[in-house]
Amino acid sequence: MRANGSILAELTEVPVAHVSAQRGRVFRESFPLLVIAMALFVLLNAATDASAVRWYARELVNIRQMSGDIWVIDGGDAFLGLSLALLFVEIVRATSTTTPTILNHAFSALVFVSALVLFLMRSGFGNSTFCLFTGMTLVDFVAGFIVTTVAARRDVVVQK
Repeated sequence: MRANGSILAELTEVPVAHVSAQRGRVFRESFPLLVIAMALFVLLNAATDASAVRWYARELVNIRQMSGDIWVIDGGDAFLGLSLALLFVEIVRATSTTTPTILNHAFSALVFVSALVLFLMRSGFGNSTFCLFTGMTLVDFVAGFIVTTVAARRDVVVQK
């Protein structure tokens, strides 16, 4: 027995901190970012009255271009822009071949199925904006597996 505490206490302190840090890393790396966009869409749909103009159809800003045309950006356009940025990050993250990346692909499949069910079955989600978002979740799911597979092939060394 040691002078400053038991061996058991000493052994359990370090691994618990290490396991906690490891869990945080796995969660961060496996969390599908498009869940953020889907949650935003769900919350904004819940916050707006169904009888009024939906948030995705409301004009946010219009920009006069040099050609004289007016570019109107509505809520749906801004949502899709945010979703595209998150999709880009997801595809870049897919280049890794670690366990959290594989978990991310499984969670991305769940996000796609959830978005598809919302699009087909829930009022307020059957519109072009959410249809395009659902397509992005499909691209995230399929492209993630493809990119990870190509990256894993590159990492395999064949010896003759």
